[in-house]
Amino acid sequence: MIQRNMARKTHLFPSKEILTYLFLTLCSVVVLMEFVNVTPHVDTDFFFSSSDPQLQQERLLSKFFRRKDTQLILCVQGEIKSPKYAQRIKALGKTISQVPGVMSVVSITNGPKDIRDAIESPFWKRLLIAEDKQATNVIIILEADKARAAVEPIEQIAKEAETENFTVLVSGIPFIIKLIHRHLVHDFRLFSLLAIVIFSVVVLYIFRSGMILLGTLVCCLNATMWTLMVTQLLHIQIGLLTANLATVVFVLTVSPIVFLTYNWQHLPNLSSNARRVEQTIRYTLISSFWSTTTTLLAFLSLLTVPAKPLRELGVSGAIGSAIAFGTAYVIYPAFLREVPQPKELTGLIANVKDYRLTKIHPYFLILEKKARLPKGSDTSTVTEGATLLSWWYVPNQGRH
Repeated sequence: MIQRNMARKTHLFPSKEILTYLFLTLCSVVVLMEFVNVTPHVDTDFFFSSSDPQLQQERLLSKFFRRKDTQLILCVQGEIKSPKYAQRIKALGKTISQVPGVMSVVSITNGPKDIRDAIESPFWKRLLIAEDKQATNVIIILEADKARAAVEPIEQIAKEAETENFTVLVSGIPFIIKLIHRHLVHDFRLFSLLAIVIFSVVVLYIFRSGMILLGTLVCCLNATMWTLMVTQLLHIQIGLLTANLATVVFVLTVSPIVFLTYNWQHLPNLSSNARRVEQTIRYTLISSFWSTTTTLLAFLSLLTVPAKPLRELGVSGAIGSAIAFGTAYVIYPAFLREVPQPKELTGLIANVKDYRLTKIHPYFLILEKKARLPKGSDTSTVTEGATLLSWWYVPNQGRH
C-alpha cells in the first residue's frame, strides 16, 4: 500500500529533469521573442543568391538603366471619359500624396491637361491609358527608405475609394514584396499552429498519456526554437521557403519520438522503467541515426543549386535535422521514464524470446546448433543475450 502511494506521488510530481527542461523551454521562448527575428524577409532579389551570374549581370545593367523598384501602379477601371471619374482620380491622387514616403503621383489629372490630352498624346497614352481604354493608371513614386511602410496605407486608401463602377487594382514591386511577406507570415502562423494541434491530437490518441504528450511538445518546441536561433546566428533570415521551417523541424522531431515510444511499449518487462527506457534508446538509436543522416544529406544537397531560397532551406533543414535528433534522444527519455510501464505486451519486440533467430539469418542456425545447454542449467543469460542480439538485428528496424 505504501509503495503504491509512493508511486502515485512520483507520477504526480515531475522529476527534476523534467522541471529543468520545462524551465529551459521557458527561457528559450523568452530568448526567441526578445532576440530572434521570426518575421519573414523578402526583398527585390529574394530568389537569387549574391553569387548568381544572372543577378550580377542584372545589377551591371541597372547601373546604366536605373529601374524603379519604389514605384507603385494603380490600375483604375471605370468610365474614364466621364467627369465623375476624373474627380475621383483627382481625389484619390490627392489623398495618396499625403501618405509619408510618397514623392509624386502621376495620373490623368496630374500630368496631362485632361483625359483627351492623355489619349491623343503618344507619351501619356502609353503611360496612363489602357489598350482597351477602360482603365487608367495612377503612378506613385515612393522614397526608397519608406517604400515598405507606405504600401499598406496606399492599399487601404485604394480599397476605400472603390465603388461598383470604380475598381482599383494595385501593382508594383513594393506591393508584390509586401504581398509575399503577408502570405509568408500567414503560412508561418497557420502551419505552426496546425502542426501543434494535429500532432498533439494524434500522439494523445495513439499513446493515451499526458506525460508523453508533454514530452513530445517540449522536444518539438525546443528543437524548433533552437533551430531558429542557430539560423539567426548564421545570418540566415526566414525567407520564401524557410517560412515553414518551424513546421518541418516539428515533424522531424516527432518522427524519432514516435518510434521511441512504440518500441518502449513493446519491449519485455524489465526490472525498472529507467532500464526499459535505456534499452529502448539502444534498440532505436542506430536506425534512427541513419534515418536522420539521410534527411540531413538530402537538405545539404540543396546547396548545389543557385536559387537562394533553396540554399537557405538546405542549410536550415540540415541544422534542424541535427537538432531534432538530439532533442528527441536527450530530452524525451526524461519524460518517458515518468510513464508507467505498459501492462499488456503485444507485438514483435514483446515476443522476441519466442522468435527463432534462424528466421532472421541462416548464420544463427550455426550458433543454435553449437549452443547446446546442459540439463538443469540456467538459461537466463543465454535468453537475455539472444534477446539483445535479436533487438540489434530484428527487421523491425527497417521501419525507421
